[in-house]
Amino acid sequence: MDNLVFEESITTETDSSEFTEKKWVYVNDNNSQNYSSQVVIDSTPLSNAGGYVNWSEAYILMPLVVEATAGSGLDSASAPALVAMKNGYWNMINSMSIEFNNQTIVQQTPFLNVFRSFKAHTSFAESDVVNHGAELGYALDSADSWGFNSAVGPEAGIGLWNNRYVGATSGYVGVDDASLANKGLAQRIKNVALQPITSSGNGKQNVITHGKQSELYQSRVVSQTATAIVWEIYAKLRLKDLSEFFEKCPLLKGSTMRFLINTNQAEVSITRSTDDLNAVSASVLG
Repeated sequence: MDNLVFEESITTETDSSEFTEKKWVYVNDNNSQNYSSQVVIDSTPLSNAGGYVNWSEAYILMPLVVEATAGSGLDSASAPALVAMKNGYWNMINSMSIEFNNQTIVQQTPFLNVFRSFKAHTSFAESDVVNHGAELGYALDSADSWGFNSAVGPEAGIGLWNNRYVGATSGYVGVDDASLANKGLAQRIKNVALQPITSSGNGKQNVITHGKQSELYQSRVVSQTATAIVWEIYAKLRLKDLSEFFEKCPLLKGSTMRFLINTNQAEVSITRSTDDLNAVSASVLG
């Protein structure tokens, strides 16, 4: 026992670990701010940095500008709730090919977003949704919020629906406002409708300005008038959510990745048969 104590007292502790620090690094796309429908990202600067890259934790941050326009009526407090993103920001991608050291490892297949949505629905744990749902634009539609509209009215057309969170019950069969609210849709709206707190009679002060929100990469409403609302959305696309290759990819050093991403782009025009905009209420932003 005395010998053991003596050996421990004269032994010098050494740290044999080669891991000294962890940091986030980034590379810009190759489009030089000229975007049509394809985005090209080359990771050569990362491979030349000399460190190990953990691709299983890597992600693409895609900034979006979304605008909704109308003849009037968009200056109300509930107006930002009129538009919601599809479930999961990967729905922006139609197809993607990946090259590893100039060899194609992921073929370009259309409708990538459909399969990735299926994978998320069947593999995400509740903790994944709680911890990462907001940044990924992911919140499951409420399974019990669908219904059937039997008559034409200002709320919806005839048929099945699942895009309602609050509002009048006229025209719906067996509808209960409280139980049929689509909580996932409401959460996705809240994720991108962040606005600075303004001063009020209750003594509230501005907590964070639009400029600070931009520095923190927070999705938010940047402008709102009676005829237009503009959102800035920072969509996070984890690579492991786009391809199984990155789920099993080890630490790599000196290797390059090249991404060719074809995006989904859409413009939607909605014409109402009635001008009764007050028939649909939207009070989920509270």
